[in-house]
Amino acid sequence: MARPARPMFPATDEPTPTTPTELLADGALSLDKAAEFCSLCKSVLYQAIARGELETLYHGRKPLIPRKQVVAWLARKLEASRAERAKWT
Repeated sequence: MARPARPMFPATDEPTPTTPTELLADGALSLDKAAEFCSLCKSVLYQAIARGELETLYHGRKPLIPRKQVVAWLARKLEASRAERAKWT
């Protein structure tokens, strides 16, 4: 039986996961995989990490980003983009 489809971006009224278990429920992505998932270069993700927009955990020296963090970050970027475009229309 197939899993039901979930929206890619969470609804804004849903609470953001705060416990490590909630954050990691969908797994974590390496920086390479997160960049591929977002269709961005790794330097953009490094900058987001440096600004505190993305939380990371480390396995040895390898940074991992919870998938839910990446999706929430993209959703915030989308909302900011929509708000910016609304100013011009």
